[in-house]
Amino acid sequence: MKYFIYKCLDGFFLVRPILFFPVWIFFLCGWWGAKRAGLTSLPLNRSLGLMAAVTALMAAVYVLNQIQDVATDRANGRKFLIATGHISRTQAWVEAGLLISASFIWSFWGMPKIFPVFVLLLAVTGWMYNFPPLTWKNRPVGGMVANGLGGVLIYTLGWYAGGGSGWPVQAWLYGLACVSVSLYTTLPDRKGDAETGKITVAVKYGARGTALIAFFFELVVLVISLLIRDWLLAVPALLVFPLFVYAQVKPGETTILKATQFSVLGLSVSVAVRFPWIVILFVLTFYATRVYYLKRLHFLYPDFQKSNDA
Repeated sequence: MKYFIYKCLDGFFLVRPILFFPVWIFFLCGWWGAKRAGLTSLPLNRSLGLMAAVTALMAAVYVLNQIQDVATDRANGRKFLIATGHISRTQAWVEAGLLISASFIWSFWGMPKIFPVFVLLLAVTGWMYNFPPLTWKNRPVGGMVANGLGGVLIYTLGWYAGGGSGWPVQAWLYGLACVSVSLYTTLPDRKGDAETGKITVAVKYGARGTALIAFFFELVVLVISLLIRDWLLAVPALLVFPLFVYAQVKPGETTILKATQFSVLGLSVSVAVRFPWIVILFVLTFYATRVYYLKRLHFLYPDFQKSNDA
């Protein structure tokens, strides 16, 4: 019985639910953007259903990422379930396929007109990012493009749930914010990435170059969000800006990690002010993940002293 329970938990935590935080945040930012525009949102059950479908799709993407990153995860000492052998590649492929199928069926049933956005999100973050011939995650510009477009598309899906249509211009601003933070998460892994032939921004440009590029995107996000009065993004961007400045003065992994963590925390708090119920999901997901990894793998994850990126 204990073995069966652990295997079920392995299947659930394979998707690394801690990474759902930015998915939920960007989706709800899109929903709030539509509300600010005076649009009428979908009924609550359809909005939450759409959010669940997006979550399922990104869960599959995180599994695909692990399937392709076994060598780099081992090189970087990341005790994730495929790299440690707790889940086989075959099992992971099956789970990813089931999640994609569920997401597509759910999204098509809930809102058929935005189904192409789901397909595009999977194509960019699942296929183009992870697999040949593009394998964007192994290329500096490709990695930025994939992370940025992922943020844009998730925001756009939230925008649709909020009653919007078309492509919201402000989604691109959130995409730049996603790029800014994601750049910093490549630094802790640059040694293992370089050993396995993965050329990220951190591998190519080092800590100082990465910090400079991230600072540029953060500055653009801050200025434009203030100009268009998107306070959901502007307030946390303003509060964490000094950390990005300090990362220019002292571009070490510790200072850069703090800039990343507080950027995510700031936007999380900003979203939680408008959607208090999301705090329950955050807390439950965090502690469930922490307990599972400690009990199952004797591994502290999430760890605020290290990057927890995909």
